[in-house]
Amino acid sequence: DLFNTNSSFAGPRFVDVVSVSDYWKWVKGPMLHAAYMTDWYRGDPWTVGDQGLIAGHNIIVGSINLRQKRVRRATCVIPPKFKGAQDLEDCIADYHESVEDKEAYGPFYTEPEWASAFVFTKTWPPFFGELRAYSSGGFGIDLPASTCVDASKASTPCVKKAAGMLYDMEMTGWIDHRTRAVMAELTVYNPPLNRFALIQAVLELPSSGSVAPYVNVRTAKLIRYATTGDFAILGLELALLLLVLFDQPLGEVAEIGRASCRERV
Repeated sequence: DLFNTNSSFAGPRFVDVVSVSDYWKWVKGPMLHAAYMTDWYRGDPWTVGDQGLIAGHNIIVGSINLRQKRVRRATCVIPPKFKGAQDLEDCIADYHESVEDKEAYGPFYTEPEWASAFVFTKTWPPFFGELRAYSSGGFGIDLPASTCVDASKASTPCVKKAAGMLYDMEMTGWIDHRTRAVMAELTVYNPPLNRFALIQAVLELPSSGSVAPYVNVRTAKLIRYATTGDFAILGLELALLLLVLFDQPLGEVAEIGRASCRERV
């Protein structure tokens, strides 16, 4: 809601997406401009140096990526009475690793920066949505980082470059009837809280023809010791560790001492 109030963030909220068309509007609107903010909440324009921040204080870590999972054609289980029907030849099942499509598709361009989005890559990590889990690999692409340059090597807003890539991907049919899940993912760091957050917006497209938007946010404190309070906790943790390591031996020594005293008596 915060991002949708900015003048450049026109488009639906992710939870309100009900079609692939709505998804592209969200990707090119709120998502794109939240990741590459171009104006403050008052409408004042950002400079190139302000890139890489979300809501003014969350720093984007690494790249922003879009990826999808696909299913091969003719993968439905069709009753014998309906086999051979022409309308069922390209029936697409719901996602399962056994029917996943890994073949390249699309316009088969090689020059555009987004051409790799139509080629299966094994290194993408697995993820899960509201309906099911998805294995590693997929068809994906990294959007430009927070710093971009043009042909003359001058700094330029990355939002323009990313918007062009997304437009071309939409026009060339990156998402089609064999897509079963598409996800936008980014990682941010919040310095005031010293927390990293992995944000995944997953849109599932089951064979029923419906859509299921799902948002997964996971936070972690990866930089554990940064403040005076953190180091105080470190001292307590070390003290507890020493207590655990030496508690058993000291207990044994005390028991030996008590046994020796009993023998003398």
